[in-house]
Amino acid sequence: MSCNERNKRRLELPFDSIVEILSWLPVESLLRFKCVCKRWCSLIQDYNFILKNMDRTSTMLLFYPCKSHDENFEFVSSCAGLCMEKSASESASNSTVFRIRNPATHQVLYLPDPPPYTSSVDFAFNSLTGECKVLCFYWEKLYLNVPAAFGFKVITIGKDEQWRPLELPDQNKLRKKRAFRGYYSRVNKVEGVCHLFQIITFTDEDEDMYLEVQSLDLWSEHFTTNTLPQGVSLDWNEVSVLRWNNCLSVGYMKEESLDLMVLQDYKERKWSPNMIIIPVKGPKKNDGRPKFAKEITKIPSTEFDLHINDEGDYRLSSVRKEEMREAKCGETGEILHKPSLVSFKGIMMPENGYYPKNEGK
Repeated sequence: MSCNERNKRRLELPFDSIVEILSWLPVESLLRFKCVCKRWCSLIQDYNFILKNMDRTSTMLLFYPCKSHDENFEFVSSCAGLCMEKSASESASNSTVFRIRNPATHQVLYLPDPPPYTSSVDFAFNSLTGECKVLCFYWEKLYLNVPAAFGFKVITIGKDEQWRPLELPDQNKLRKKRAFRGYYSRVNKVEGVCHLFQIITFTDEDEDMYLEVQSLDLWSEHFTTNTLPQGVSLDWNEVSVLRWNNCLSVGYMKEESLDLMVLQDYKERKWSPNMIIIPVKGPKKNDGRPKFAKEITKIPSTEFDLHINDEGDYRLSSVRKEEMREAKCGETGEILHKPSLVSFKGIMMPENGYYPKNEGK
């Protein structure tokens, strides 16, 4: 063996070591390194490697609105390095355009036009299976005392070309009821679950009202129905839906507290044993009550929850210390984002640097 051959052999790294090094690199570098050799290209496109790299990628800021060609797009939600976006203005078909975009790879998928009376479009990505689903919730307005039509439609990316309707349980029974008020919670990105809260009434009397929660598991496309435990009474004119410690809850603000009933496990139909009362400190409305917290979500690795009220104010609440305090937040348009190489069937690079408006329709 020649000296050059021995040196070449000595300098070769085990492929496992190369995999480990590459898994720590940013997405932009990995996209360039796909052209190094076929083995590297195959590795960088491997799903397990993509998940490993996504877990190690640093969080960055995205800025919205996002401009592409002659369209303005607004941020809706993000998951697994993908962003759901909607057009700031309606398309030629008088419909809002929705798309899924990977800002790191510049790939994009335009979705079919949402159905009429669409209230919300959201998506989730299942890292265990690589499945991506988009969910549309629509709620028609009430006209002339005719019960409002509402429901869900779904698209499995790479499989469905159009929206598929999901049948709610007891659909015929629901048509005989009337929703006094309704709330829809967005899809939980970790569990792939969303909830439809309805205050149902058969008459206009408060005692004939009750709460019904339809929880949808997006992966199984199965609904679970929950109602409040017997003996729990709420002021239906004041009650609102909010998130508490990553669980959905119903409650309302009093002068010095936030009172909640928490749906701890929707599959087991388990609510908190008693009303949870959280003392609240902070700015108050004209009626003397604290400004209402619309969303309450757990901040990872901290003991605090983040509150966002109807006016856009932010508060931090400590469950342990039972208090709220003001919190600072980034300026409007800054979105925390974790880049990834995640891709799926149908998503593609824009031609000539422009995103085709009708792609995927």
